[in-house]
Amino acid sequence: MKKKKIAGIIILILGIIIVKILYNPQKEKNTSIQESTQNETVEYNNNPQITEEKNINNIIFTDIKCSYDGTYSLLTYKIINKTNQTIKLEEYEIIIKDKNNNILANISPSISQELKPQDEIETGNAIDIDLREAYSLELVIPE
Repeated sequence: MKKKKIAGIIILILGIIIVKILYNPQKEKNTSIQESTQNETVEYNNNPQITEEKNINNIIFTDIKCSYDGTYSLLTYKIINKTNQTIKLEEYEIIIKDKNNNILANISPSISQELKPQDEIETGNAIDIDLREAYSLELVIPE
């Protein structure tokens, strides 16, 4: 049931972003991969240091995608529990930096759902910062 709620929240966020894209035209920039839809552009940051799989104490963050629609950046990813115990990621930190190691964004998401061993969940975070030129993504999970 909780997976359906989380999936619903993600769909709602994506729907809001799509509506924002369709009804709020922005200037097109050619700094990253672009996807055009009705004169709108969604740009993706495909820097491997952003998109590569991250493993923190057998908690895997994979399928990481970072897009920008001219107003919001959307960071989506899958979390897989590869530990031998049930975990709850009530707090963790995503630190996104530029190529000069300056922090562009510090996100503190929370997953209220417990993840049993081998469970996975897809989630995402929308922020009003342009992350097309972000260079690295670090994850911090408090012990």
